[in-house]
Amino acid sequence: MTGTFAFVGRAIRSRHAMAWMVVLAAAGKGLSFIREAFVAAQLGASSASDSYYLALAMPTLIYSLGAIPFSMWVTARLAALRSSGAQARKYYADMLWLTVGAGTGIACILALTPAAVVSLYAPALTGDRLLQAESVTRVGLIAIPGLGAQAICNGKLFAERRFRFVYASLVLSSVCGLGTVVALTPRLGAAGAVWGFVTAAWASLIGPLLVSRGNTSHGVERVDTWVDDLGVSVVYRALALQVYFQLSSVLLYNFGSGLPAGELAAAVFGTKIQNAVTAGALVYPKFASLLQRRDYPGVGATLVRALAILVPVAAALSVLLITCRSEIVSLIYERKAFDARAAQLVTAAILGLAPGVIGLTLVEICHRVMVLRGRLPGYVGIFGAALIGNWALCRLAVQRLGVLGLTLASSAGVLLAALGLLVYAIRRLEAVEKRALVFLILRTLAAVSIALAVITPIRNSVTLHPTSLHQLLVVLGVGGAAVGILGISLTIMGHRWGWLPE
Repeated sequence: MTGTFAFVGRAIRSRHAMAWMVVLAAAGKGLSFIREAFVAAQLGASSASDSYYLALAMPTLIYSLGAIPFSMWVTARLAALRSSGAQARKYYADMLWLTVGAGTGIACILALTPAAVVSLYAPALTGDRLLQAESVTRVGLIAIPGLGAQAICNGKLFAERRFRFVYASLVLSSVCGLGTVVALTPRLGAAGAVWGFVTAAWASLIGPLLVSRGNTSHGVERVDTWVDDLGVSVVYRALALQVYFQLSSVLLYNFGSGLPAGELAAAVFGTKIQNAVTAGALVYPKFASLLQRRDYPGVGATLVRALAILVPVAAALSVLLITCRSEIVSLIYERKAFDARAAQLVTAAILGLAPGVIGLTLVEICHRVMVLRGRLPGYVGIFGAALIGNWALCRLAVQRLGVLGLTLASSAGVLLAALGLLVYAIRRLEAVEKRALVFLILRTLAAVSIALAVITPIRNSVTLHPTSLHQLLVVLGVGGAAVGILGISLTIMGHRWGWLPE
């Protein structure tokens, strides 16, 4: 792991290569989002869509907490071995077969006890809902070996600095997954949708497996520079964020399973939109470059400049989700089986998730700095407190407010995590203007209040026609108004607009 960040930092200096990676990553995620929208259109907010997401839960958990951290170690080891020698090839082959074997064994064991797997996430399911979830969960488990092998193959490509092959494989897998979903979901329902996930998982292995079999003449040397100061705790801190997100999902599924059929899926449909509008990861290359040069004051200053731009952008997106949630749901999801009840449920989910957009943006930005400069105990304390707050609010709000309470609790948890990471960054980083960050948060909250006070009555007075074009125009108009009002309000209040890092 200690060599990973050094060669990543060198590789991303090429703006041309970085542009290609951004385009490919955006294309892959966009196709995946279209796949989820198609599933929603076919299944609606129902017990079938509940079981679909429960079937994806265990493979995603194993991939996030097992395969990805292990692939980091493989990447670092291959980089240290210069990745093109016989020793590196043998190590890579051994790790690949080990991962496939372990993944197959885990999938087989879990397939024998699907009820236990489902109960881990959704203990409140009973009757036909439980049986349906168990049935499709067996299908979803087939993805585990493919996901693990893909992580190892990608690890080798990262060690060889062939990043574009990794992101190109994401596009290929997304195309295959979408095609499978379109072909099978109308006939097989939730099972067809899960087969789409399985197909995408195994298709993501094809490209990296074929490309990684060859040798490369630009193997990466081990670099004994700044990364040696970080130690293995970098992996643990990176894993801590994955643990937080996965346990947050467990809470969502756990409390959502006690709601009527379809409300759990409605909450997940809402999270897909929430995740689609966050972009904090785009600033990571600049942070990696600064940390590689040991420019710690530059990291702190860059963090402040990044937040000065991205926090208002996230706030504008939150305002847009709150004021135009009905139109957004209609444009993205409302087709065929997605009836008025489903639309109402997802609309309520988006209302609860909208504040979390700001929290997710802060978490993504601060984590990409603090994973390199923080300490594991600080991470555990921050994310532990956020999970406790999420759980407590779920206990208080879910039974009273339904899907709205479930998503509000989720947003509260991520906002607590964001606040904790922001305070931690202020304490650990140099050249961080504390007053600037405090005033940024206060001014943004005030600007959001002004924007909602102005836009909401105007939006409610507009008579909508039931056409996609009219709904799209309303969303674009409100989005432009949100950006304008927030920008003007923040400027009047003295906000200093920094330049977004490269």
